Amino acid sequence: MTLIGRFLSFALVAVALVTVPAPAHAQPGDKPAEPAPPTPAQLEQAKAAFIEGKTLFDAKKFDLAVEKFKESYRLSRNPLLLYNVAFTFDQLGQKDLAHFYYAKFLADAPADAAQRPEAVTREKALAKELGKEPDGGTPPDGGTKPPPDGGNVTPPPDDGGKKPPRNPKPPSAYTADDFQHQIIEDAPPGRPLDLTAFSPEEAGWIVTMFYRGGGDAKFTSVQMKPRYNELVGRIPAKVMAGSSVQYYLEVRNAQGEMITRVGRPASPNIVYIDPKARPRYYPDLTDDRDWVDDNGGGGGGGGGGGGSSYVPGGYLDAGSTKFKRAKWIATGGAVGMLGVSLTFYLLAADMSASLESEAALSNSSSRCGDGVPKPCRSFNAERQAIQTAGERNELVSKISFGVGVAFTGLAGYLWYKEIARGDKRASTTASTRTGLDSLVAAPMVDADTVGGAAMVRF
Repeated sequence: MTLIGRFLSFALVAVALVTVPAPAHAQPGDKPAEPAPPTPAQLEQAKAAFIEGKTLFDAKKFDLAVEKFKESYRLSRNPLLLYNVAFTFDQLGQKDLAHFYYAKFLADAPADAAQRPEAVTREKALAKELGKEPDGGTPPDGGTKPPPDGGNVTPPPDDGGKKPPRNPKPPSAYTADDFQHQIIEDAPPGRPLDLTAFSPEEAGWIVTMFYRGGGDAKFTSVQMKPRYNELVGRIPAKVMAGSSVQYYLEVRNAQGEMITRVGRPASPNIVYIDPKARPRYYPDLTDDRDWVDDNGGGGGGGGGGGGSSYVPGGYLDAGSTKFKRAKWIATGGAVGMLGVSLTFYLLAADMSASLESEAALSNSSSRCGDGVPKPCRSFNAERQAIQTAGERNELVSKISFGVGVAFTGLAGYLWYKEIARGDKRASTTASTRTGLDSLVAAPMVDADTVGGAAMVRF
């Protein structure tokens, strides 16, 4: 059978999806509610992504094709598409990913799926090549187990995969098959994501995780750190926004030579951001505790949130933490620089008035006396120093005024965006805030005035 002939067409994979209604009232320990069935629009998008993937596969652009197949699966959640993802990763030679998706296909797809026999054969062959356990090793759900207290935080597996050997081998005896990592498919927004892996301690390998958020051009590198008998790398909560994040792992020996990879820069692993996904992080790890605080306390199960929260977004995204910082920095800069300008302007004006007064007295008959040539007072070194200081103060006043006007323009723009955002929200949600809670303020500057305007609802 040809490579293309092994694919399921979208007509086959777009069968009706069966959804299990979520219980009316979830209790502690209940399984997460099933995601809502895809909408007709999502199914159309899934079909288009599948067709693009098929076209790219025919052109042997496997790295691009697999992302389209994964996108089609994300939109439709049809497990039959997992075979297409696994098969394409197989063509790329990425055995870990291929094995993962073959196993997930076998776990999720119907028992009578046409591709099941081929998937079983290939999954077993890859498991043997990769040295996986006979039962498939770590389960394809990301290796997470519900917390014993029935909470909503799901820590990654404590065993990290394979146990360290009792009889250590020399570092050179270890191969890429001794490295294990369980791929994660989805995670919730606003929470950190802890990725785990196992690397034999005796091998002395260095495992680096590279990740980037949606819209980021470059990957950020993080060396995975030991936690008991596994390695952990954290993707910060501020990156867990948008529709997805991407990551890949590199394993190198002490000499810097590449041992193996899980994903590549051109074909990274994709973690879809899904509010219904189970959190995957260790509550006892207190670094990078910067996720969104929903209830005024620390995120997850272990402190570290205080009353503060981090809202993802850029410096021009109204409502984000960076936007608020930029708004207040610009406002403070405007007030500060205009205040400096006014101060030096008054100093220069006072020195100018002093010199003008001296000039008037130098031409006054009452001061100089009759018959005395005017001006009767010389422009000595003291008065020269006053003039020099006045000119310097005037220059500082002009420069700080220009900087202050620039800050004012920026602050005005940011305040406008904030107010416009508030107006937009108020148009859809009735506002009941009064008093100081409803305070809206903005700076106001023109050629003769420095001040501000404020509005309060009573």
